[in-house]
Amino acid sequence: MEKGSILEKSGVNSLTVKELNRALVLKLICTHKDVSRIWLANETGLTRMTLSNIINGLIEAGFLCNVHDMAPG
Repeated sequence: MEKGSILEKSGVNSLTVKELNRALVLKLICTHKDVSRIWLANETGLTRMTLSNIINGLIEAGFLCNVHDMAPG
């Protein structure tokens, strides 16, 4: 974080930002049907890499699964 940045002045650290981003992604997934990573990126303004890291972490924790990974029926 750059010295003197808005985040530094407001007392927000990178862990808090990470938690807020994760919460935002979860909220959007829970409140919208059939969301895609592209849609989430457009809605949140997060980079594809950041969004992928968040989603992969949620999948590893068992909170999410990719629909294309699910067997039909």
